[in-house]
Amino acid sequence: MTIHLEPSTLAVCLFEGTVEHLLRLRQNDGETLDSIISRLARNMHGEPDQTPEHTAKRTKAHTKPLSSVPSPPKRTQKYALIFLGEELRAATLGHMFVELIDSLSIVAPEGVEKLATMKSRKRAFVSRSREAIHPGRSDLKTLKTKNGWWVSANIGRRDFNRALGALCKATGLTVSKDVRLLS
Repeated sequence: MTIHLEPSTLAVCLFEGTVEHLLRLRQNDGETLDSIISRLARNMHGEPDQTPEHTAKRTKAHTKPLSSVPSPPKRTQKYALIFLGEELRAATLGHMFVELIDSLSIVAPEGVEKLATMKSRKRAFVSRSREAIHPGRSDLKTLKTKNGWWVSANIGRRDFNRALGALCKATGLTVSKDVRLLS
């Protein structure tokens, strides 16, 4: 198959999951992938979203970028994290780590692969094998991400911070700048 492009066009290969994720971020049915990517890039660099929908909704009290996906009820979402400008919410730190790994899988799948080679004291941070998460302890709970990775459901704040540090080391991201736990 031959594809003819204009000289000023840049072709980029995207994983199917990345395209699906981007399409879920559409603000309306007519929004193209180019406009979604452009809007996200502006938001990542701290530029306010100037689309009419966002400009009309923005108030002085609301300083965070608005998401096209409504947040779940706050009573069930105890933890919040900002990952590359996107807010993630979850009821437990284990579920928060699942959300983080799923987002990272879309943005930098090689980072998750590298994180899978790293271990906490005894267990892997993430693994394709459920048994590698709690070696010899099949009684301990695990969670599976949408992208097929396993993580521990038993994550406390210290474990989570340790995992964030390892994730940042594996990907070159910075804690507090690129990844920030809010609550």
